[in-house]
Amino acid sequence: VDSGVGGRDNDGSSSGWVYATLAKHAEDPKNIQVAAWIITHVHSDHAGGLYDMANGPYQVSRPSEGANRTHNVMPRECREWIKIDTLIYNQPERMVSGRSNWMDTITNKFGVKKVIKAHPGQIFYYANLKITMYGSQDIMAEYNDSVNDHNAQSLTFMAEFNGKKFLILGDSFPKNTAALATIYKESLKADIVQTSHHGYNNTDAHKVYAYAKASMVIWPVASYEMKEGDLKNKPV
Repeated sequence: VDSGVGGRDNDGSSSGWVYATLAKHAEDPKNIQVAAWIITHVHSDHAGGLYDMANGPYQVSRPSEGANRTHNVMPRECREWIKIDTLIYNQPERMVSGRSNWMDTITNKFGVKKVIKAHPGQIFYYANLKITMYGSQDIMAEYNDSVNDHNAQSLTFMAEFNGKKFLILGDSFPKNTAALATIYKESLKADIVQTSHHGYNNTDAHKVYAYAKASMVIWPVASYEMKEGDLKNKPV
């Protein structure tokens, strides 16, 4: 799910770490078979790592800013070593801000065999993993005129494996989280929940968290934001 930050838009890249994780779990690190890759939305900190891999090595032009901005560049042959069978996302036909060609680039350069546009209600099975789509821009239909950010179009879904439920919220914004709470209610119950939009106080997700009642929280956020940013002073 997602691929971390891209170095072309930011000072540093997640692509090297993403490849290292895939390689660790693959039988052959130079022949990595990915059954399905889900991109919640086309922001550089979610799709950027995969976009970097698709485009190959690049020259880092800016110096890193301390230990928390360490560059981690992928192997030169990364794109040839990863085979993606299915790419799942829901990119709006009317792009609200840039990156209109990112998913096409990823699809073409990786030679993705199948592309699926995600909608609420879809269920996917991969090995012992069940994924149920809960939200996409579809549940935002009544708000179309005011959707002006990729976060408001983020995919949300429930992943079930080994008897556990993991609610993945991507970067859902207030109208998304309000819709999720209204539509799904107790169906949001999960063992694990990912904080929406990195745990910032702009998602109005408290009703979703209350329904989830998760005993474990995955909080995807940079360490410097926890120490120095507003998350230190205004925790959710």
